[in-house]
Amino acid sequence: MGCISNGSTAEPQFALVSYIPDPLGIFLDDLRREMVPECQPKAHVTILPPRPVIGKPSVAAEQMERLTRNFLSFEVELGEIDKFEASDVIYVGVTR
Repeated sequence: MGCISNGSTAEPQFALVSYIPDPLGIFLDDLRREMVPECQPKAHVTILPPRPVIGKPSVAAEQMERLTRNFLSFEVELGEIDKFEASDVIYVGVTR
């Protein structure tokens, strides 16, 4: 659960995340703001971490939308909570 960054990279990147619905999403966002007050969080599970886009970003976005359109929701069990001091990112382990 990182903070929204205004930084940019030299090459387009994408990540695949699943946003966590409320009420758990609100709880995790509030926890994040409590630990790092200046943060504007959006609780999510990272499925694929950021990586460079090979080819045109619009084509990659279309492919991702098409491939994930019919995915069903899934349950997760959360584990330990930790904070990476160097980046102020909150990490919540997924045990299942």
